[in-house]
Amino acid sequence: LRRLSADNPALLVRAFHDDVVVVGATADMATLQPDAAGLGSAIDAELVPAKCVGWCPSGAPPPPGWSAPWVTAGVTQFSVPLGSPACVSAGVEERAAG
Repeated sequence: LRRLSADNPALLVRAFHDDVVVVGATADMATLQPDAAGLGSAIDAELVPAKCVGWCPSGAPPPPGWSAPWVTAGVTQFSVPLGSPACVSAGVEERAAG
């Protein structure tokens, strides 16, 4: 998680167990899947694009090379968020302002 975040400083990366949530601009997501897959393979883990989803409420298309489903509506996250809503909002706002 730390390495994925360090390799993608424009993105907000949060995780709990094997669930990872990444927030950022569409253009900044271009290397996310290859970076995650590479880091996973280094520890004998596999990224499964069919279990991933990109969500863009603005309707923008996915970045080039995006191999997971890409949707513009209808995503519900089922996981346990770490940090309060204020903590997550602060991270999102920090990246949006940059």
